Amino acid sequence: MNRFLPLAATIVLICASCSDNDIVGGESRDVVSAVPTDASDRLNVKLSEDIVLSIDNTKNTLTVPTGNSRLDDYLGLIGATSMKRVFAYSERFEKSMSEDGLNRWYTVCIDTCRSNATRAVMLPSGGVTDVAEPVHRASLGNYKVSEVDCDGTRAMAEAPYNDPFFGLQWGLSNSGVIGNYTNSLGEEIVSSVAGGDINVAEAWLQTTGEPDVIISEVDGGIDINHEDLKGSLWVNKGEIPGNGIDDDGNGYVDDVYGYNFVDDTGTITPVDHGTHVAGIMAARNNNSKGICGVAGGNGTELSGARIMSCQIFKVNPDYDPNDPDSPDNIGADDNAIAAAIVYGANNGAVISQNSWGYGQPDTRSKVVEEAIAYFNANAGNYDGAPMKGGVAIFAAGNSGRTGRYYPAALDNVISVSSYAPDLKAAYYTVYDNWVDICAPGGSAPVGYKYPRNSQGIPCSEIVSTLPVKDGKSMYGYMQGTSMACPHVSGVAALVVSKYGGSGFVRDDLWRHLMAGIKGNDINAVNAIDGNKYADRLGLGYIDAAAALASIDESVKPMEPSFDESLTHTDFTSITLGWKARLLEEGQILKYTLYYSASPFTADNMTDAKVARLIVPASGLKEGAQVVRTLSGLPTGTRYYAALTATARSGRESAPTFYGGMLATTVNHAPEVSVVSGGDNPIHLAGNDMHDIVFRIDDSEGQQLAYSITDRALLNVERSGNNINVRVFASRLQIGEKSFTLTVTDIYGATATAVINVVKTTDNPPVVKTPIEPVGLARGETCSIDLRQYVDDEDSGSLTFAAGNVTGTNVSTALNGYMLKVTALGYGQARQTFEVTDCHNQKVSFSLDMFVYMDKGIYSLFPTTAENTVYVKLGTEVKGKLVLRVRNAANKLAIEKSYDTAQLDALKRTIMLDVSSLYPGQYTVSIENGGKTYKEKFIKK
Repeated sequence: MNRFLPLAATIVLICASCSDNDIVGGESRDVVSAVPTDASDRLNVKLSEDIVLSIDNTKNTLTVPTGNSRLDDYLGLIGATSMKRVFAYSERFEKSMSEDGLNRWYTVCIDTCRSNATRAVMLPSGGVTDVAEPVHRASLGNYKVSEVDCDGTRAMAEAPYNDPFFGLQWGLSNSGVIGNYTNSLGEEIVSSVAGGDINVAEAWLQTTGEPDVIISEVDGGIDINHEDLKGSLWVNKGEIPGNGIDDDGNGYVDDVYGYNFVDDTGTITPVDHGTHVAGIMAARNNNSKGICGVAGGNGTELSGARIMSCQIFKVNPDYDPNDPDSPDNIGADDNAIAAAIVYGANNGAVISQNSWGYGQPDTRSKVVEEAIAYFNANAGNYDGAPMKGGVAIFAAGNSGRTGRYYPAALDNVISVSSYAPDLKAAYYTVYDNWVDICAPGGSAPVGYKYPRNSQGIPCSEIVSTLPVKDGKSMYGYMQGTSMACPHVSGVAALVVSKYGGSGFVRDDLWRHLMAGIKGNDINAVNAIDGNKYADRLGLGYIDAAAALASIDESVKPMEPSFDESLTHTDFTSITLGWKARLLEEGQILKYTLYYSASPFTADNMTDAKVARLIVPASGLKEGAQVVRTLSGLPTGTRYYAALTATARSGRESAPTFYGGMLATTVNHAPEVSVVSGGDNPIHLAGNDMHDIVFRIDDSEGQQLAYSITDRALLNVERSGNNINVRVFASRLQIGEKSFTLTVTDIYGATATAVINVVKTTDNPPVVKTPIEPVGLARGETCSIDLRQYVDDEDSGSLTFAAGNVTGTNVSTALNGYMLKVTALGYGQARQTFEVTDCHNQKVSFSLDMFVYMDKGIYSLFPTTAENTVYVKLGTEVKGKLVLRVRNAANKLAIEKSYDTAQLDALKRTIMLDVSSLYPGQYTVSIENGGKTYKEKFIKK
């Protein structure tokens, strides 16, 4: 029902690995999403051996101080208040748990006011601990399932048993009719193919499961009252229900059907997911009720495997359907999950069924991994066990991506991917070369494929048991690798049921499961999307009958041989090929291609430094070409390769080493050259700009990409093979600055060029003030050196640009810094000039020009006045002066004294109030420096 959601790498996601959403068309369905939280008040630690020997390790809970000074110092450092064993003490199993170091694992409770788990993980322990890791708790988010009604449904006449829903269980028997139809466009839609199942009916002719084969289901609680599951539940015969005593001494109280690790109680509470998974494995067969289980017996009481409920999820009692952040299920933490796995081993299970995983690739939990290793080694460690050792089976995950999703990606578990009724990989399944096998997980509608039936039921999903509702045992559909995984666990139970005994060990079961695949070429069936699924769905599709087939342990395959004509090398890849050589006794199961950049031999080819590619061989015909490409290799590197074949017996042939030379093509780095502007260093100041043109080339003709440091300070453009860089001094600080241009080819080879810039201080030009107006007599021409108006460190480098002249009484011509002015008529004119220094720094100023009546009085206006007359003084008039106004009879009308220092330096204008004068002609005279200047006006 749920996808494995991508989350922050520090968060562990423990969730059911099933998905229940339609990706194309149909109603929108809720997806089971994880709601993980770090437990900030707890820390997982594995104490060192000497510390454990110094404390009372038989107590499940220790208070602080413990009595060991080193331990107490560490606990004080992290703010611990108490410690609790992860794996409960048990006299019966303490020896085996101690031998595997499980007794050394503790959960440390932390006072969050003083510290928290995230910080505590990083604190040094001084040798007190071997491992310290955070504790995570997760819950299943809200989801929906598609319920189906069993009432009125009858068993198929041709079905092996009388269970009414067997015809809906395409994963067990697929006749190729589910979802096949002609759509509205006239296209034939194939959603299922005949034989796209686990071929269990043929296997049932040999065994339907034995009650001494126990599967521990680490999941949500199983509904122990379900009509189709009651007879398949494991019962702890050494425990007296409800007496509050650990009767059998296994460390757990009242664990009759298993244990609820969420609530730390023997009471199992039903959850959709766990009940659904249980039904796939062991729903009772031939009981005229519901569905068939893969190992569900034949209808007799003493048939069928038994399911032990190791509950790690429960229904949230405080679920609020109106709150989107309220999960309807909550779960146990890492510690409880690890304890649940170990519980299965200690109490008789030989198969551990796990439809959960971490949602973020590469996320791991050491305590859980040690629990899995313990199950593998210690399950079946009792008299009369059907198998010595255990096999843990995990759902691969539902992210629809590649990546190492743990615990499924561990080498010591069997990981299961998922397919739809047409044998195509389910859209949600995780796929990678660590996946072991593929099983039915179902699919919601995708485009036109896998449609709902007329009742709206997604019948290409997997139907199974659901918890009792209103006194009625329920059934419904879900999809996901969660549903694929129990198909494999059920087949595993059939294998142990047939072959189990004192000599049967976990490796035997592993070989039968890996050999128990259909003859289809799983890669050929899934050669879509660029063949992204090739070698990444496992060795093939699980086939129950094939898994039950006997294995001749003596069979050893012939040594394969490389076909050097199929060899091809490229810059980052090597392609190798060989031809299939089949055994007389049966098909080759797989090929293993070993390769390394260092020489290796048959003795060390399994070392971690030697990489391996597993190639499924199921479905290959004699002489078929098998070609594989090793990608992502470094360029120009020699490689060594070997090939082995593995038979159903599990025996591997002697390796065949590639005899020729294998090497990826040498990749030459691109070249960068300077076309122009490559001064080194570049000296800039002010507002300088400098252009540099680089040429980039690659001898192999590869596409090239470029980058440059501090690009925001530059303008960079690419034109074909040229890269144009413009450096702006205005964007740089004073001093030295370097920019590095890096050119990269598609294989990562690089070339660089460095641009060194030195920016020095240079002041911009400054306009001198005030700038006195220039006066000219009518008809006069003069030349003016404009440099006199500007200060600059290098005045000789200044350039001048002239703007338009306001006024028509002068004409000007600029030649360099010399301005030629010709007076055409009386009046004022102005011209603006822009000055630029050698570093492109600019300043502007304006020059006023007057064509005067005489040198003392540039102008008098208006010449016919009513109230006011303005007298603009010429530049010759300086200092104190006397202004007189006389009428036509030469009678003095006005006399005033002025000082030019008190006038506006630019305007140099005197305003006369003539409103009291009688109408007539008047003469204004200015007396200054022994000279007299006169002009006339008329008073209206």
